[in-house]
Amino acid sequence: MFRRLTSRLRVDWMKLHRLLSLVPGQSAGRDPAQDSDRRNIGLLQSVRLALLMHMFIRAVQVPPFARSNDVSRDDVLEMVLSLRVDDALAQLRRAYPVIEPEITDFAVDEETDYPDHRGEDYGAIRARFIDPIERAHALNIRIAVAIANYFGAHG
Repeated sequence: MFRRLTSRLRVDWMKLHRLLSLVPGQSAGRDPAQDSDRRNIGLLQSVRLALLMHMFIRAVQVPPFARSNDVSRDDVLEMVLSLRVDDALAQLRRAYPVIEPEITDFAVDEETDYPDHRGEDYGAIRARFIDPIERAHALNIRIAVAIANYFGAHG
């Protein structure tokens, strides 16, 4: 299926450039500068698509967490897949806090030895899933801005 799609897109690309060469004022042959620009834009877009796939794969791999404040894991996945990545990251950070409260954070009158060991935080989950999604998203935005700037699309 993907091979057919790739082949169809390649044929469409070739037809488009043949038609563009027939436009008055265009050079008859290939323009090396234009070809270089097209390759650069194509490369940027390819990297962007790879980053999106990386974000989607990482988001799907996030371990299940308890539903809180009417936000579930499925809601977070939907946020990522609809490119509301900042909202999804905020929810994931709430679901997997790195700083865990200690008994000394609360005013208690009685002595206690519970818990007798420090709880484990979610640092590993953040490092393996949340931080990579955040880095990929930031880079994705920078690439999108670079592509938009090339075409003069501002605002």
